[in-house]
Amino acid sequence: MSHKEYDYVVVGAGLAGSTISRVLKDHGKRVLVLEKNQHVAGNCYSEKVDGIEVHKYGAHIFRTSDKYMWEFVNRFSWFVPYQHNVMFRHKDHVYNMPFNLNMFCKIWPNLSRPEEIDLQIKEEIEEAGITDPKNLEEKAISLVGKTVYDIFIRDYTAKQWKKDPKDLPASLIRRLPLRFTFNNNYFNDIWQGIPDKGYTSFIENMLEGIDLKLNFDFNQHKEDFKESIVIYTGSVDEYYDDCFGELPYKSCRFEEVVVHTDNFQGCSVMNIGDVRVPWTRSIEHKHFDRFCENKTTTIVSYEYPDIYKKGGDLMRMYALEDKNSQDLYSKYKELADKEEKVIFAGRLGQYKYFGMEEVIKDSFEKAWKILGVEKC
Repeated sequence: MSHKEYDYVVVGAGLAGSTISRVLKDHGKRVLVLEKNQHVAGNCYSEKVDGIEVHKYGAHIFRTSDKYMWEFVNRFSWFVPYQHNVMFRHKDHVYNMPFNLNMFCKIWPNLSRPEEIDLQIKEEIEEAGITDPKNLEEKAISLVGKTVYDIFIRDYTAKQWKKDPKDLPASLIRRLPLRFTFNNNYFNDIWQGIPDKGYTSFIENMLEGIDLKLNFDFNQHKEDFKESIVIYTGSVDEYYDDCFGELPYKSCRFEEVVVHTDNFQGCSVMNIGDVRVPWTRSIEHKHFDRFCENKTTTIVSYEYPDIYKKGGDLMRMYALEDKNSQDLYSKYKELADKEEKVIFAGRLGQYKYFGMEEVIKDSFEKAWKILGVEKC
């Protein structure tokens, strides 16, 4: 079938493109999906290594409190219930995450009751006296006090951004939620889980019955699709040949190591706040899978923050939210808004950080708008 015979051409077989394609296909539309990589699933791509499902581009836990969305994703995989318990190492101490009473009681062992710890943090905030934070450090201290900032935010942030937090904008932090309970569940969503056969299988099932072409770089053949209605989930600046300049992205390098032991760190994710250690977190993939049968080895990925460079081997991961980046994106958005046959979707197409639930929600809305319905 020629691409001109399809109702829609979807560029990108990640979570956004696959979700939109599935909704359109379910409503009788003829859809062609084009993916420049040799596999589907984008940044949530996973693969089996020594019987262990490895999240190749960082930990991905699907979570939602939206029943409609939960039922949708479970059409394509059984999501094994999973509770994300994250640990944080700083110097010689290991703490529970998120900011909760388990953490606070280790910082202040003489305090244990919620109101005592709440008062301690409020006193530190008041003592700092920051009413108009000028940078990330001041914003964080104004939200959680200096003790929590020094242990959990300062060094970790410096490693992530390769800058002193004093040199980062306050806008990078909106809020830092404090929990005055002993609940270690990192997320509060009603449903939390991981596909039993991995995210790649999950996306492949979502695309079942939809025509898919891998190893196809749409931007090199753009002129061939002028008459098609295109849903584009690639990078918006790349679509316009970087005419205003490249949009900057944070990324990560991953060092994957096979360790000859059954259990290396006792949890799926260990964040490292010590600035002397170059990686920001280590991920032991076996802990995502309660049914893993490999009892002799484990696989650990070390995550090193980096900046995406076009032509390199890193993925675009996190859009930068500083003023310069957003001003640059606004120029591309002005062009995108004028397009009559191209719809920009996903985190790259809209230069925005999305969690997986947000990607699916946004993709639903894009598809429903295309179909002319409120919800289906």
